[in-house]
Amino acid sequence: MYYIGIDCGMAGYISVLDDCGRLVEMHKAPLVKVEDQAIKHWYDTSKLIEIFKMYQPANVVIEMQQVMSGQGLVTSGTVMRGFGLYEGIISCLYPYSYRIVKAVNWQNYLAKKYLKDLNIHFKPKTKNLELIQELILDDKYKKWYTKFCNNKTTALSKIRSAFIYYKVMENLGLLSSLDVIKYTNNNAIDGFLISKYCYDTISSVPQKLII
Repeated sequence: MYYIGIDCGMAGYISVLDDCGRLVEMHKAPLVKVEDQAIKHWYDTSKLIEIFKMYQPANVVIEMQQVMSGQGLVTSGTVMRGFGLYEGIISCLYPYSYRIVKAVNWQNYLAKKYLKDLNIHFKPKTKNLELIQELILDDKYKKWYTKFCNNKTTALSKIRSAFIYYKVMENLGLLSSLDVIKYTNNNAIDGFLISKYCYDTISSVPQKLII
């Protein structure tokens, strides 16, 4: 049995874990060039199907996509069309073992499980990222994470996800293998964490649902 997490988007990743929760593979969304004035690339549907056919049987979690305030018409259409493509493929290949989950739900679940009391430090009014940085034992990751936190364009949710990833790897005893995922890529981190959410929450009778 495999456990698959999908971070939708043309820069997204598909993360695959085995039945012991170990990372099997990370796949960047395969793309092809298209002749279009609005977008230059689109998903390579045939390669997407090939990827998913390699992992049978599997439980799958797809991150739900929705139109956000301030998004342009082209961007909104591209996001929703891509999400529909993923859902269509997954519903055909895994009709009884996939779930659609909102980003806030998988993030909050993993934060509660792996951050526990530390989660308070990611609240806007009580933010204490200096303390969080001191808890990182891996020097290489700490150096990158500190720079990541100090970047004014980095969203707090991304800062939290990057620390959740570190705590998950710590929990698995894989701190020496942090480079197994290129942690400087937020989409790769999210893909891995979605697959981890899938692995941690799956029931013996998986159901299709939106959480």
